[in-house]
Amino acid sequence: MLARLLALSSLLLLPACGGGNPSPMAPSTPPPAPTPTPPPATGPVVVRSATIQGANGHRAQGRVEVVSDAGVFRLEFRSDFQIDTGSIDIYLSRQNDGVTAADLNLGNLRSTAGAQSYALPHDGNGYSHVLLWCRPFRVPIAVGELK
Repeated sequence: MLARLLALSSLLLLPACGGGNPSPMAPSTPPPAPTPTPPPATGPVVVRSATIQGANGHRAQGRVEVVSDAGVFRLEFRSDFQIDTGSIDIYLSRQNDGVTAADLNLGNLRSTAGAQSYALPHDGNGYSHVLLWCRPFRVPIAVGELK
């Protein structure tokens, strides 16, 4: 009889605790871990660029960029570059119509078309133009303003 009385009393206590179907307490979920910040982008970064155009009756076109990669700078002619003649020196110049002793000669143009790259000793920041210079006639045959 005591067992029956205990069973009956436990049924009477259930509604006071929240209803006839007690559910186990749900475990709390921890807050999501913070998303890690991705590392900064690595690889080449375009510092400045220019669109090459013909000068003094010559045809030229294409894109050229000053690129920085891990602190090393280079001048890159893109695959759309082409010019109609050879015997050309590449200069970073302070003007668009000629070269001076203060301008930076990067050497001979290797190809009249396509992508090519030339090492720079620094970022070229003091120069406003890329000049393709005809050695025999001492005139620019293509120019692009660096922006």
